[in-house]
Amino acid sequence: MGETAGVVGAVGVAVRVGKAGVEVTFEQAPAQALPFPDGHFDAVLSTVMLHHLPRIGRAECAREMRRVLKPGGRVLAVDFAEPEGEEKGFLSHFHRHGHVMLREIVGLLTDAGLKLVESGAVGLKNLHFALAKAP
Repeated sequence: MGETAGVVGAVGVAVRVGKAGVEVTFEQAPAQALPFPDGHFDAVLSTVMLHHLPRIGRAECAREMRRVLKPGGRVLAVDFAEPEGEEKGFLSHFHRHGHVMLREIVGLLTDAGLKLVESGAVGLKNLHFALAKAP
C-alpha cells in the first residue's frame, strides 16, 4: 500500500482525520512548496483550497502538484465557482469566501503541464472540479 500524506494549514484538520481511523501523515507547509520529492504520488487532491491563495500562489501550487506526481498520476481539484444568478442576502455582507472559476482551474493545471481528463459541476451548491493527468 502506498503512502498517504496531507498538507494542512491548520492542525485541527489532522486531528479530525486521525479520529476517523485513517492513517495519514500530515505536514504543515505552504501549498506553493510541497515538502515531498519529485514524482512521489499517484494522486493529488485539492479540495476547496485554491480560492484561499492569491493568483500567483495558485499557479505555484499547480506546478507543485504536478512536480510531486508520478508519470500517469492524477490531480483532482475541487473548488467554489462564483455563484451565478444567486441573490445576495443580508448575511452575505458579513461572510464572504473566494471563488475560482472552472476555466481558471483548468488553465492552472494545463499550464503546469497536466492534461485535462474531465471537468464540470460537482452537483452541490456552486462546487466544480477538474481532473487532470500527468504525462
